Amino acid sequence: MAPPPSDSDSPNVTLSQALTGLEGDAIVSWNIGLRGLRQLVASDRGADKTAAKDQHGVSRQLGYGCIDSLLDSLGSDVDVVALQECKLTSRSDLSPEIACPSGWDSYHTVCGDASGGAIPTTSRGRSKTGYAGVATYVRIGKRVVAAEEGVTGALTPPERIARGDAVGHYGRMSEAFDRARMLELDSEGRCVLVDLGAFVLFNVYVPSLSSDDEDRERFKLDFLVAVEIRYRALLDAGRRVVLCGDWNVSYGVIDSAVAIEERLMDEALCEQNQSRRWLRRQVSGGEGAKGAERDPLVDVFRRQYPAARGAYTCWNVSAGAQLTNYGSRIDYFLCDEVTAASVARCGIAPKHEGSDHAPVFIIIRRGSDCSLKDTGNEGNAVNPLASSACVAAAGRQARLTDSFFKASAGAPNDIWGSAETVGGAVHGMANANGGDRGCLARSQPALAGVKRKHEGGGAGGAASIKSFFGPKDVGKKPTSAASADTNPPPDVPIDLGTRDVPAQVPAQELTSAPTASIETVAAWKAIQKRMAPPKCRGHGLPCKVRTVKEGTNKGRGFFCCPKPKGMKGDKNADCGFFQWEKVYRK
Repeated sequence: MAPPPSDSDSPNVTLSQALTGLEGDAIVSWNIGLRGLRQLVASDRGADKTAAKDQHGVSRQLGYGCIDSLLDSLGSDVDVVALQECKLTSRSDLSPEIACPSGWDSYHTVCGDASGGAIPTTSRGRSKTGYAGVATYVRIGKRVVAAEEGVTGALTPPERIARGDAVGHYGRMSEAFDRARMLELDSEGRCVLVDLGAFVLFNVYVPSLSSDDEDRERFKLDFLVAVEIRYRALLDAGRRVVLCGDWNVSYGVIDSAVAIEERLMDEALCEQNQSRRWLRRQVSGGEGAKGAERDPLVDVFRRQYPAARGAYTCWNVSAGAQLTNYGSRIDYFLCDEVTAASVARCGIAPKHEGSDHAPVFIIIRRGSDCSLKDTGNEGNAVNPLASSACVAAAGRQARLTDSFFKASAGAPNDIWGSAETVGGAVHGMANANGGDRGCLARSQPALAGVKRKHEGGGAGGAASIKSFFGPKDVGKKPTSAASADTNPPPDVPIDLGTRDVPAQVPAQELTSAPTASIETVAAWKAIQKRMAPPKCRGHGLPCKVRTVKEGTNKGRGFFCCPKPKGMKGDKNADCGFFQWEKVYRK
């Protein structure tokens, strides 16, 4: 059991502070859904680039410029990083630079559909792209036994299970769901499992519920049931488990500013949400069943900080809630008892830039039974799901999509149909090079005589982009003298769609146009005053204008207090003013 934190310890720390004086394996979980992975690592969005100040005066960092900088920002001693809401539109977004940064390998799952998803030969739920998606990055040198995309096992080909490079242990999954439902649950890219030897790491992004949608509520509960079936099957097989990610539900009143403000009792809070009832059945101290089925998991944070208040991991940044710490704790590490006892430190990094979620982390004591193992001299057979395997198999290809989709007449149609080829190529390379992971080159010379065909830009007489903006030449170009005569004064508006412009506009004509009458000006001022936002009653400040995004009033505007969201009675927080915007009809 880890020693209780001292009075000077705080759950809200940076990772560098947490690692000071400790030797252990650090694992970080972070939801990056505010911008998604592509935007955070875009080359034109470095750490020195910030967005314009919002209505609350907050200017947020746009990104990190590259995936290496993003991972380095979490700490040079971090061994595993689990990201949620990567929001990749397809695997074509996975360039080798993003998939295999220096010193790391990664395991991705992407939200897809039947026409363009990760498994085009199956029916894959809703047609969503640029949505959800999780990724687990593991430092090269740490042992990875197996990995799987999805939680139900439906996305794992039987040949991988037979070969032994799948995590396995599916319990009664096929009894609880038919295959179509399992594929649907895994279609949104919400879970990646990585077997790290000492334990199996679940990286999950649980669906959120933003409206009264019974189908989505059923989907969320079924997803949670699938997670439970899988982790219990692993525990029954004698394995240890660590479940991390964004669970989109707070455990108790202490974990929600709204619940504290409304003085809700835990029982009332549970009754409001079936997902919360599920969570409390899993976690030690909850209302689970008796005996072997009772709460096998530990909320590591609450084990070490049982009374910490205001320890939130997510805020509504559009409402400025991070300024008043009006948030909720919905990002957790849930571990079995043995692994939880090996955790030397855990915490939250609320000041970390880049998202509306804070990274959460645990540090497993080095030398314990649950510490991560190094590959050592025996090498590490690369799993076919690993990004390095896809890059190595792609060879000259510039993007990982060429490993997953049909690139030529002889290429396989199914991503997992080529898994055997990928696995064979990787295992062959590993054996030929002594199992050294570093031998998997991320870029290789292009094949001789093969050139990529670029369309547009002059070849074959194609128009350049400039031709869309400049006027077409009609007849002979005017002389310099003629040009001087035909150029209008700078204060005369020009219609770019015509070439017939008056040579000169007399000065007297510019000033002889009638001006608006006093009555017209007064009428416009009255209209503008009527359309101006009202002032909130609590602070006397002009309200901000917002728009309803979902529900029966979708698209309707309303006015609210410009102060950030916060507790009632806080003078620096939202006073609660609300008023619908009037709709003026002709």
